[in-house]
Amino acid sequence: MKNTNAIDKIIAECAMKDYLAFNPRKKDGKPKYKKHRPYTLSSETNAARAVRADYVANRISENEYKAFCLRYNLTH
Repeated sequence: MKNTNAIDKIIAECAMKDYLAFNPRKKDGKPKYKKHRPYTLSSETNAARAVRADYVANRISENEYKAFCLRYNLTH
């Protein structure tokens, strides 16, 4: 069993950014729109999902996985 906590946090953060881009909140924290607006995941989120899938399937090494996570954390 591989530890994927780091990439899971990255995916969650990116997916939340994607969600809030289409479903923003007011200053008081309530949704701006009454109905949920559909959204798609960004290329950044999909890239992180692909790295996670490749790491779990042993298509990339642990060093490549850690490099992706470190690069993301340093740039964001």
